[in-house]
Order: sequence, then structure tokens, then C-alpha cells
Amino acid sequence: MYRELLPLDASFFDDEDREDAEAAGLAFLNALRRIGVELADFRLLAPCENCDNEWTFSLGQESLQGLAAMTRKVVHRLDMLEAIHQQWLIDHPQVAEADDS
Repeated sequence: MYRELLPLDASFFDDEDREDAEAAGLAFLNALRRIGVELADFRLLAPCENCDNEWTFSLGQESLQGLAAMTRKVVHRLDMLEAIHQQWLIDHPQVAEADDS
């Protein structure tokens, strides 16, 4: 018996999980780039590549010197943020008191 197959559309290739994983990965990379950290070998791994049931990420390989440089950048940016926050609390003591309660 002959069955007529319906034509395919773009939804045939729709992979919402992959799209979500791509969006999460890009957001993560862009957040790191805002503080001067670049992960050159960052990769999205499909479920069949990692023997898991979900998309995962590989941060890649980094030399000891590269990792140390990244760490210095992150710590420096966090120190700056903490100093700004502390100054803001000094300038706005009423907010600091409300946070302590």
C-alpha cells in the first residue's frame, strides 16, 4: 500500500536542546571576554560525543602560563569590582545598614 509522505519543513532539523546549549555557551564565553579571558579551545559536545544524554562543553587545554594569566585577569577584575562596591557602600551607608539586617 502506498503512503504519501508529507513534505518536510525547517522544524525537521529543529534541535532546541542544541540551540539552548549554543546560547548558554556563547553567553559564558562573552561573559569571560568582558573580563579579558579568552578560551580558544572551548567546544560544544553533542550527547553522542560525550556518552551523556545532554549537550556539554569542553573548556579545552591551556598551558600553565595561560591559566595563570587568565587567573590574574579574573582576580584583578574582581578586586576592582570589590573596591567599587566598598566605595559605593561608604557613599551610601543607609544601604549598607539595610543589607546587614
